[in-house]
Amino acid sequence: MENVESDPKTDKPKSEIKLISTTVFVDPYEEADAEIAAEREKELQKQEEEKQQANIALKKAKEDQAPKTFKEGVGKYINPTTIKRSAAEDDSGPSTSGVAAKKSKGKSSFGDFSSW
Repeated sequence: MENVESDPKTDKPKSEIKLISTTVFVDPYEEADAEIAAEREKELQKQEEEKQQANIALKKAKEDQAPKTFKEGVGKYINPTTIKRSAAEDDSGPSTSGVAAKKSKGKSSFGDFSSW
């Protein structure tokens, strides 16, 4: 094909070119099918790993959500160190939990509508 003379204006060959036989060394469709199958397999493996990671994360989250028990019986979920700290803080300052000051009611100008 490359050795045949061609017309310089149209770039067409001056003599007719015929293909007598062809030889296919490698089927391109088989290669493409194999690549697609490999990509699908990788995608399935990736999805399976993501599901496993999600399950592991869910199990860890459930374990972390479970309350920690410090003792048996009533108040078993209350941390004793926080109770000791809060009791010490209450004794140090003056108590303001006595009688609360009453809020004064604001006066409104619409008490009597007879002037309307």
